[in-house]
Amino acid sequence: MNRLQVKQVDISYGKTQVVHNASFDLGEGTIGCLLGPSGCGKTTLLLAIAGFQTPSRGEIILNDQIVSDSKTSVLPEKRQVGMVFQDFALFPNLTVKDNIRFGIRSLATHVQQTRVDELLALISMQDLAESFPHQLSGGQQQRVALARAMAPKPSLLLLDEPFSSLDVDLREQLAREVRSILKKECVSAILVTHDQHEAFAMADNICVMHAGRIQQQDTAYNLYRKPTNQFVADFIGEGSLIKGKVLNELSHAVNFENTISTELGALTKPEIGDCKPNDDVEILVRPEDIRINSDSAFKGIIIDRSFRGAHYLYSIRLPNGQTIQCLDNSNRSFDVNAQVGIELLQEYLVVFKK
Repeated sequence: MNRLQVKQVDISYGKTQVVHNASFDLGEGTIGCLLGPSGCGKTTLLLAIAGFQTPSRGEIILNDQIVSDSKTSVLPEKRQVGMVFQDFALFPNLTVKDNIRFGIRSLATHVQQTRVDELLALISMQDLAESFPHQLSGGQQQRVALARAMAPKPSLLLLDEPFSSLDVDLREQLAREVRSILKKECVSAILVTHDQHEAFAMADNICVMHAGRIQQQDTAYNLYRKPTNQFVADFIGEGSLIKGKVLNELSHAVNFENTISTELGALTKPEIGDCKPNDDVEILVRPEDIRINSDSAFKGIIIDRSFRGAHYLYSIRLPNGQTIQCLDNSNRSFDVNAQVGIELLQEYLVVFKK
């Protein structure tokens, strides 16, 4: 069952269209994500789902009921949607337990207390129930904001850049914690973020957005290994695009139709889609697709290296001036300006027609 359906939604500010033909589904109990750079339209789309922004076209369906279309616009407070904001928006004069209680004050007192106790246990903050927001760390404040939004048991929880004010090292850890909390309560949720590590740590399914359009909706693995266009390939993870040409029937390759000539040799088994002989292409090469191999006939010069604990990340310049990245075990190391043999692993390469 789909908790949410967004169908061909356009959103404009005056004459400027900021979201174009956005469509995606969110299953019950699923955590989705709108991921993209600043200004891509992800927060605008989130606000439309919440009811704070009116689409100029399309439908938004929540729990099989249309909440936004050309004739309908259900008020935000009637949508059973909870929100967690960037700045947490906790009430400074209320304790942790009273912040959590705020959205369920209309319920019977014993029902309120039971729900507050459940959520305090869920976020592991029973001992801080009487504390005030200024006495909490950023991560603790975020958990309280999450519990407050979850208290009324909303049909859908929306999180707008909820970790952006926290230290970088804390964001991914808290994203995993929030995911665990949401899964325990079987909450359907949508995260908005520009940080792919947060998205990967928290979401089941991710929509990558650019220039107001959803570029690809997929799992984190498929976004990384099977990007459908060059924007997704460049935005997700690290990698390089190297130039190549599809060989023609006059070449000496055994199977010319699936062979691409590159600076790192002939690629004999890439998936080349609708590319034809003599087409110029670009091949996405991830750092782990490059292996340093002294026996290789293909050489490059190391122009930079970065220590990453278990690995070094090398930047290697090819003879034609292109630069690729290579992730190599840190049990050995190579100096900057050293020439190394490089081998291209072909299993996960992705080809784009130029």
